[in-house]
Amino acid sequence: MGGSLLGLGLAAAAVALPPPDDIPEEILRIQPSLRSRSAFDNSPLSPTEQAEITDGSREQSGSVDVSPELQRLIFLLRVRQTLSRFFPPQTEPEAEPLPDITF
Repeated sequence: MGGSLLGLGLAAAAVALPPPDDIPEEILRIQPSLRSRSAFDNSPLSPTEQAEITDGSREQSGSVDVSPELQRLIFLLRVRQTLSRFFPPQTEPEAEPLPDITF
């Protein structure tokens, strides 16, 4: 009885492994996509053109000039957002309606 349970455990472990011809995800991330297309006219892009576009977009995303006043405002808004997580804004209780008094 104990031997059959051990055999079932090994069979389940063998099923959980990927097939031997499966390419690891780390390798797939490094390989360039050969099916990429242009955003303008949907024409196929070569790996060189795709690399130029992705490198250009990385350079553009980090080089935004913002005025010091706007930087300070963004900083203060982030501080306010962080503080509001720990200290939620106080809401005033609603006033009770006055009772109807008829004379």
